[in-house]
Amino acid sequence: MDPLIRQAIAQHYGLTICEVVPGPRQFVAETHILTTEADDRYFCKITDKPLFIREIIPGLPLVDYLHRHGIERICHPIAHATGFYLFVGDRLVVLYSYIADADQSYDYDVSGFGRLIATIHALGPPATRSDIQVEDFTFPYADLFDARFETPLVKPDGDAISQQFSAVLKRHERHIRKLKRRLEELVGICADKPKRMVITHGDGPGNVVMREP
Repeated sequence: MDPLIRQAIAQHYGLTICEVVPGPRQFVAETHILTTEADDRYFCKITDKPLFIREIIPGLPLVDYLHRHGIERICHPIAHATGFYLFVGDRLVVLYSYIADADQSYDYDVSGFGRLIATIHALGPPATRSDIQVEDFTFPYADLFDARFETPLVKPDGDAISQQFSAVLKRHERHIRKLKRRLEELVGICADKPKRMVITHGDGPGNVVMREP
């Protein structure tokens, strides 16, 4: 762990960190497991990826809400004096509770998974928490579409990789535009329909702790 980040965590959370070991690393973030002088352990996520940062931050109050309303099998964010996260430069740092031996596995009881999801849905979104975002049925990456699709398609950079990427986009341009139109149609249909909002997660059961192992 970067010493600057370790120092920032100690300062913001008031922790004396004795040990830092690498956590299970996947695509979203650099992870570490922290042990404090009081022998408490925490799970730390660090990422500088803007697309993930904009998704992670709004979800933190909601995960805290679930934890406070009886969902125990959840890696919930730890609050410090001013919130659930901090920035060190352009890196987002979040400290979570630590769940021991929570290895990722798809060997779980489907009925049990359904009961867990039903319990979360039954809570419903909190009506009094202004810090929790509610789905507004808009394309969340519309602001990036031009930069990531339109611009490279018509005016790629001069390097070989950008030229090859532009060629790939041109081969699939018609299909990509068709899918985007379909998405926009679907968003409109969902926005206009009467609905009961529930709390949900887009990643699927791979991110759910089903049992202690």
